[in-house]
Amino acid sequence: MKNVFSMTTEDTKKARTIAIYRTLVENVTIGISLLSPKMEVLAVNKQMCEWFPNIKANKTIVCHRDFKPSPAADVCENCPTRETLIDGQTHEAIVDFPSNAGGIRSFKITSSPVKNVRNEITAVIEMFMDYSETRRLEKFSENEISLRKAIEKNEDNFLVVDKNGVVLFTNPITDKLFGSEPGGLRGSVFGYPLGYNQSTEIEILNRRTGIRYAELGTVDIEWDRNPAKLVLVRDVTDLKKAKQVALELAEQKRIDEIKSEFISTVSHELRTPMAIMQESISQVLDGLYGETTPPQREMLSMTIENIGRLSRIVDNLLDISKIEAGRIQLKIELTDIVGLFKKVSSSFEASCQGKGLDFKKTFPQEKIEIYIDKDKIMQVLVNLLSNAIKFTDEGQIELFLGENKGVVECTVSDTGRGIAEEDIPKVFTKFEQFGRVEGAGEKGTGLGLAISKQLVELHKGKIWVESEPGKGSKFSFVLPKLTAQDMIREHVCIGLKEALVKSVPFSIIAFEIKNYGHLQQKLGAEKTDSHLDRLEQILKTNLRRREDKVFKGVREVIVMLPQTLKTDALAVIERNRISIDKAVSEGIFDKDMEIISRVAGFPEDADTEEGLLAAVGM
Repeated sequence: MKNVFSMTTEDTKKARTIAIYRTLVENVTIGISLLSPKMEVLAVNKQMCEWFPNIKANKTIVCHRDFKPSPAADVCENCPTRETLIDGQTHEAIVDFPSNAGGIRSFKITSSPVKNVRNEITAVIEMFMDYSETRRLEKFSENEISLRKAIEKNEDNFLVVDKNGVVLFTNPITDKLFGSEPGGLRGSVFGYPLGYNQSTEIEILNRRTGIRYAELGTVDIEWDRNPAKLVLVRDVTDLKKAKQVALELAEQKRIDEIKSEFISTVSHELRTPMAIMQESISQVLDGLYGETTPPQREMLSMTIENIGRLSRIVDNLLDISKIEAGRIQLKIELTDIVGLFKKVSSSFEASCQGKGLDFKKTFPQEKIEIYIDKDKIMQVLVNLLSNAIKFTDEGQIELFLGENKGVVECTVSDTGRGIAEEDIPKVFTKFEQFGRVEGAGEKGTGLGLAISKQLVELHKGKIWVESEPGKGSKFSFVLPKLTAQDMIREHVCIGLKEALVKSVPFSIIAFEIKNYGHLQQKLGAEKTDSHLDRLEQILKTNLRRREDKVFKGVREVIVMLPQTLKTDALAVIERNRISIDKAVSEGIFDKDMEIISRVAGFPEDADTEEGLLAAVGM
């Protein structure tokens, strides 16, 4: 690149004159280039080089549009240099160029001919003037009317104020926010602080809607060719209220967690001394330390009953604290819920007879198998039956169990005192009690129904109550009747999520009875299914960690191993293979039964639930 400007004419200039011209051209703030008639770059000045680093004075043919090598035939038709070369006159054009700093830069280009004594064009001088600011002002003038219309019709709150804070323009929605008539703010002082490049929160006293909260954001603009600010007023009243509610809920949650932790700690500390007291009193009552009189035995029996009541209270407190802390882990297994409910209900026969209540039970004739934690569902049923008997003085208790559209439904009805309509929304709330009467008798803690609701919902079920004072109550709950595949997929999904969050491995093993169909033909469906049950029991027996789970499918049993590498899962297969072979040799399994095993691990084989299950053939 030449950093000097030189030009050759038929008449040689004196060295002094050339030096003056060179100094002048090199230091002006306009870009100057000298092009040949073929649009070859002959020379450029310093300013031109700064604006267009690609241009070099090496006789490369260029286009003024981007100053990149370009054939002369591609020169734009509106090129001022091209026009000058055609007619020998001076021409101008305003052209936008990509800026090195990003964006667009506008230049006003003036092309003038350099002629010899024969009036022939020997070169063209191009002068580039930075036209960006002028162009910006021109464009602003063209767009000002459009800006007014855009602000006026915008659904956001906009207003324009001058440098003194006087409102020049508003849109209707802004007038409404400030409680003003349309256009009523114009000409008044805005009166709120306008920070530069920062958000400012303000309170707006609206006589119609009360106090509103808003955030202000400003942008410097020109309005009617004078400095002004465009102000965006964002109504954050609802957001602020929502944040306040969220903070209050967070604080309430924190307090609840403290209470739950306190209850859990105290309950644990009470369990041991209560157990010791109960055992000691039982030994005295049994005569291990000498004979006792009838009045003494009566008092000791009463003491044991009250210790038992206190133990139940402590158990409830521990249960609710564990549930709320997310520390309850369901032990899901396929259970005959009909058999379970018959067993539980039989234990309440004596209580009903003692109060003179009829106890009606309606169960399906066939068993209903469902995936549940049977201890937790038993706890729910015990709570509902206990409450029904406790608050019913005459009439009957009715227990119903049945299937309905993919769910198992249970209802416990009574003819007791009932619950007032205004109390029904609070029935499943902690420490709430209804229908209490003065006098002796077990009053409870108001936790049983709260625990029941949580346990049903942990099973993805639903519980509700219908009641009328003086006519009794009807508590109902439903549990989804999931298939084996549903349970397997759900628990693989849970295990995989935990592995992803904790960045730990996760493996699953499928033990499949390969010739399941052949065994059904040979042994029958019932005996073949019993083989699958025995396989499930063997695998459960061989598990060594509480977090490992086993689920029986249609013709396979799935073992889930959290935080276990695939290589370690292979060792689990080998250990179970030994137990399976032993069961075959002992005649527990039919000798023709073929069991194959497949293992898949995260992250080696797949990182999705579908991928892992596909890898084990499901």
